[in-house]
Formats: sequence, C-alpha cells, structure tokens
Amino acid sequence: MGNDETEQIKTTEYFGNGAVTEFKFGKELSRVFKDGKLSWLASFGEAWGMMPSETGVVFVDNHDTERGASVLNYKDGRATCSRMFHAGLALRLSAGVFQLLFRR
Repeated sequence: MGNDETEQIKTTEYFGNGAVTEFKFGKELSRVFKDGKLSWLASFGEAWGMMPSETGVVFVDNHDTERGASVLNYKDGRATCSRMFHAGLALRLSAGVFQLLFRR
C-alpha cells in the first residue's frame, strides 16, 4: 500500500476485503539489519506505523522491491545477510521454546 496521507483511499478501507500487503515490513526490517540495532525490534510492528498483524501480509523481498535498495537481499553481502540469518534462527528457536513451555 502507498502513503495514506497522499492517497484518496486509505489502507484501512481494504481490511474488510481480506489480507493486505504490508510493504513497510521489509523496508523497516532491512533498515534494522543494515543501520540499526536488533533491540529496535522490541517495538516492531504497529508502533512503527504498520498495519495490525491480523490484517497484513508481510514479506522481506519480492519482484517489486528488488529493483530498489530499500530491502535486504543478496546484494547486501554476506555479513549483513549472515547477521539476519542468525537473528532469524535465534528468534525461531526462542519461539519454539516458548511454545513448549506454555503448552496447555
């Protein structure tokens, strides 16, 4: 979706039709791994101006975003991609442990 301030139709108007593509997710996540700190992810999501998770479909890279330098992809080099891979792996392992601990 585009910039709500310049569009006549607001992103929220699409929510009733189903899931909506959230382009900000990949851009902002890439910014964290390229220029920021992983601690920024503690508030990642709606606090960053993104739509609620129950209404949005997220992705990091696709055919539209590859053309620019705004998302993380193979062009960013081994060090940046390796950092993202290890952070993702740690997050997945943490989620698995959380699920095991809080099973009902």
